[in-house]
Amino acid sequence: MTSYWFTPRPKGAEHQHPFLVFDSNDRLHLPLTIFAKEASHRLSPKTVQTYLHAILPFFAWLDTDVWQLRAGNRWNAPSRQVRQAVEDYLVSKLQCRVQPHHQGWKFVAITTGTRSTLRVFLSALKLFYQIMTARGSYSFLNPLVEPIAATVATVEARLGQEDDHPRMPDRSGVVTPQKKPAHRLSDNYFKLQHDEWVPQILDDPKLPALILEGGKQLPLKYTRKRGEVVTWLLFETGARVSEVTGLMLGDWAVYGPRVVMDPKTTVRK
Repeated sequence: MTSYWFTPRPKGAEHQHPFLVFDSNDRLHLPLTIFAKEASHRLSPKTVQTYLHAILPFFAWLDTDVWQLRAGNRWNAPSRQVRQAVEDYLVSKLQCRVQPHHQGWKFVAITTGTRSTLRVFLSALKLFYQIMTARGSYSFLNPLVEPIAATVATVEARLGQEDDHPRMPDRSGVVTPQKKPAHRLSDNYFKLQHDEWVPQILDDPKLPALILEGGKQLPLKYTRKRGEVVTWLLFETGARVSEVTGLMLGDWAVYGPRVVMDPKTTVRK
């Protein structure tokens, strides 16, 4: 037998693990069993099974692939080695195209032979390392997270613990400020190409004239002159729509030929 497998907890069993995961030699794989238990606290049982089905072939592949064995690429290897192993698996087994990005992460593009479980595989493996790192079972940064993002998250978590001061009594009038949720782009090291917004640069020199001509077709109630001025400002300055529409007559009177688009930025027309 060369594959990993799992089974639900038998009825009447005293342990609290909802699934037991075994390696290709029918030995209990404790990290994956713990992963299934921790994931069950966040996900539905069916989703946990889907995640296990997605990542178990990867673990079995690590145990049998000659090149991975020679390179020492085990699941608990340093982050760089795990990333290389995942990339090899994406290319050789899931038939993806992986391309480096200048910011340090990798683009994953699907092909005609790519399996539909690609997205689930990356999500499940990222969660696996997140749980292993949190429990101290993995000694390195999460390999499925960008190195910079992983380092920042670690530092923020540490600072959050250090700043956890005792709460003042209600009668003091001091209110503990609420932490703002962190809004950031995806921190995935392997990003699916179709999940990322790729800006399309419009370099057609006729575009401004076409837009102005289209504006002339609008009814008079839409104030064509004002629309024409806004359109020219957008093209000539490169400012955002909100910046242009937020301009006041006083801005022009004060700054003359300069158009103020932001309190900290002045764009010369």
